[in-house]
Amino acid sequence: MGRILTGITLNVLLLEIGWLGALLHFVGAMLIVLGFRRLYSENRWFRLGLVLGMIRLALISANIVLNTTVLYLENVRQLLQWGSTAAMLLLLFCFWRGMEKEQCRAGLPPGCASAALLSIWYGGMVLLALSQGTGSFPALLMFLFYVLILFRLYRQGRNLQQAGGLLPALPAKIPDWLLSVLAGVILLSGCGAGYLLGGSCRMDWKEVRAGEHEEIEGTEEELLRLGFPEEILGDISAADIEACKGAESLQVSSTDCPAGWNERSRNLRFTAIAVKLSGEKEQRRIFHHFRWLETPGFYGTEAIQIWTAGGSALENNSRQISGRLLYDAEGITYEASYRSLGGEICGSDDSIWKLGTQTNIWAGFSLPETGENQRGYIAYTTENKAAEDMPMESWINYTYQRSWKQYPAVTALEYSLPGEKTADPVFRMVQDSITVR
Repeated sequence: MGRILTGITLNVLLLEIGWLGALLHFVGAMLIVLGFRRLYSENRWFRLGLVLGMIRLALISANIVLNTTVLYLENVRQLLQWGSTAAMLLLLFCFWRGMEKEQCRAGLPPGCASAALLSIWYGGMVLLALSQGTGSFPALLMFLFYVLILFRLYRQGRNLQQAGGLLPALPAKIPDWLLSVLAGVILLSGCGAGYLLGGSCRMDWKEVRAGEHEEIEGTEEELLRLGFPEEILGDISAADIEACKGAESLQVSSTDCPAGWNERSRNLRFTAIAVKLSGEKEQRRIFHHFRWLETPGFYGTEAIQIWTAGGSALENNSRQISGRLLYDAEGITYEASYRSLGGEICGSDDSIWKLGTQTNIWAGFSLPETGENQRGYIAYTTENKAAEDMPMESWINYTYQRSWKQYPAVTALEYSLPGEKTADPVFRMVQDSITVR
């Protein structure tokens, strides 16, 4: 019985300390299984408790494995968590009824109020966790109540054994230590598969269509005459090139930044190009292009955030925000769309520039470990809403992953979203900008 109570204690500790919290929950679930295994021959309620304990161990293990991936399966995660909670409530009910049976068999007064209170206590803990923010005083009361329940249960268990109940378990064919090792090996194997197979976004890579720029050669020549870098122009889609037809002028800014494991080596090149479009409005098509000069080893996910220039990308229209990813392998160029790409309009309190609102562009993706010359770009159209003669700035924030060692696993995009951040050895961010005049 001591294993069951210790396991319950470990499982109700609301610790969010990465691997430590996951390990405590797994060990707690394993102790509950081993505890009911020792009571298996006593009565049918303990046998049912063992089945529920094994189901709960499987659910907790599956949730731990799922948390080593970046798969978008939030509904499955919630289902596993609620299934584990329901199994624990049923398991505690079985524990209560099993203890009652043992009381009667040992000739002691019927009933086991402390085991019943344990079920009620766990239900109260679930409600307390769901309420989120009821204060430390209710939590302290629940802790003191739990200590009292544990004391009563241990004393009741000792009385049962003295009266001939809860007989020592017979030797099992598979010892407890071997069963624990097997469960641990299965869990570690699942986690390894999760990091290996689920640590990156699924990308739809395909060969770039031959001659995709044939129909817009005239616009290409116009942009080359204005100074558009030729090696980058080949990466731009035909639709984005056509959007710059009749361009009046352009600006180019290029920076090599230190990135990757060897951050003293400048192996990530940013090139920003602002193309002034023809027309009555002061509009520009801005391209933020990146290229890895050396493959650093891609461990999972990458993300891009762009602080747009000139107030906002026009109407946050998906036709105004575009881009793609590319890489080369064995003389063939492959392309893919971003796993996610979109804009978010937000307010600006800048009293100098008077921008009012601006659009933050977010993109999430994964780059292949194979191949070379991994690169990509994001383009958007903006209108100059700043004061006359005021320059506009467009910033790119590139977040990349340096290691797979994180739990629970999050994407670079999730990490780069607004919020408080601490020093993280898994992710790094590199910035670049262009000032448009």
